[in-house]
Amino acid sequence: MLVLAIAGCSRFYKTVILVEGPASSEAKLRLAKSIASESRLIHLRAQLKAQFPSLSASRLEGLSLTWSQTTFQSVTGQDSGTSVSVVVTMRIDGDFNPTPILDAARKIIEAEIARSSVQTPTITSRKEEGSLREPLS
Repeated sequence: MLVLAIAGCSRFYKTVILVEGPASSEAKLRLAKSIASESRLIHLRAQLKAQFPSLSASRLEGLSLTWSQTTFQSVTGQDSGTSVSVVVTMRIDGDFNPTPILDAARKIIEAEIARSSVQTPTITSRKEEGSLREPLS
C-alpha cells in the first residue's frame, strides 16, 4: 500500500519554445537536447541572475529545462510530422510572479535557437500554468 502525505501546493509555470525550420527532426532534437542539458541550465540560471539580481538562489533552483518531441498524424493519414520543443519550467512556492523570469529565459533560449542552423525566423512559444501537489519529504 502506498501512502502519500500532501504538504502543500506548488505551482508550475512553463514556456514552450518550438524548434522550427527546414532541418530534419533528428537535427532539431539534437539541438533541443543540447539546450536542455544540466550545464546549459546552470548557465541559464547565471544569465537570469545577472538580469534579475534580487532573484534568490532558491527561486532559481525551481527553474528547469527539458525537451519534448511529439509525433502526430492526421485522422486521414495524409499529414504527419514531428514537433520538437524546449520547455522552461519554474516551480513556485508562495506568492511570486515568475512571468518576467520566464519571458527572459524564453528570449535567451530563442536567441540560442535562432543562432543555430535549424532555425527559420519564425519562433513560436506558449506559456502554460499548472499546479501540482507535492508529497511531504
